[in-house]
Amino acid sequence: MFKTTATHPQASKYSFEAIASIIEENKNINSDNFNECVELLTEFASGTQEHSEHPSTQNRNPRARINNTQVAIVERARKSVELLHQLYKEIPKLLSEFGTSPGEGENYNFL
Repeated sequence: MFKTTATHPQASKYSFEAIASIIEENKNINSDNFNECVELLTEFASGTQEHSEHPSTQNRNPRARINNTQVAIVERARKSVELLHQLYKEIPKLLSEFGTSPGEGENYNFL
């Protein structure tokens, strides 16, 4: 559901807030949904989900001011990188779910 709304200009704000809350509160992040969280945050971090849908809001003049939508996109991208780092710190816990030490986990595809 989050991935679907991530590309919607109005809904992306709320889907990002929801996924950020889940990760920040460390709720329900497990080996089953880790990859999906990473993919969604990567999409937000790239900033392309909304930017590509609003070509009319893109300023052609590089000196033009950035509008509020663009500021929100950049802020979500910055916060996404922080959340990806937070997820990275969860990898040892996820590996322990498999009964694997971090050195052995190189064979698992968490990213």
